[in-house]
Amino acid sequence: MFFFFVHNISRFYASWCKSCQKFGVKFRHLATQEGDVFNSDNQLVQSGRVRFAEIEFGANTKLCRSLKIKRLPSVHIHKGSVGQLAAFPCGPSKFPILESKLDSFLGMTDEELKLEIQNKEFSDITDEIGSELRKENKKLNNPAIESSTGANFTSNR
Repeated sequence: MFFFFVHNISRFYASWCKSCQKFGVKFRHLATQEGDVFNSDNQLVQSGRVRFAEIEFGANTKLCRSLKIKRLPSVHIHKGSVGQLAAFPCGPSKFPILESKLDSFLGMTDEELKLEIQNKEFSDITDEIGSELRKENKKLNNPAIESSTGANFTSNR
């Protein structure tokens, strides 16, 4: 039940990937700052604000593909009571983006997080509509003319 209330960050990586290795050093450092603290007997001493997981792509190919992991390293941020907050490829040079998103999410209530997700979904939809409208506009302003042989010619309007 505790996972329901905390933030979870999953790192997706490949063992052979140099960017993943560099990112992993930063990721594990963040885990020591924000994650759980265990004693030498592996007993929980102090709960952190965030739970961390590392998933190796090669050993978990089906899982990674089902989560649409296409670039490595990638990160997913969840909060059990809200759902997925973010998912993005994040190399070592973009690590500050992860830290910024995490700081932002940690400062929000569940209601604010849900609103943030809705705003992101709305933004994604408007971006997709805009992209489709630009494609249609390009077709209308520069239509291809097809000859009887099937060859395409572009009009010079």
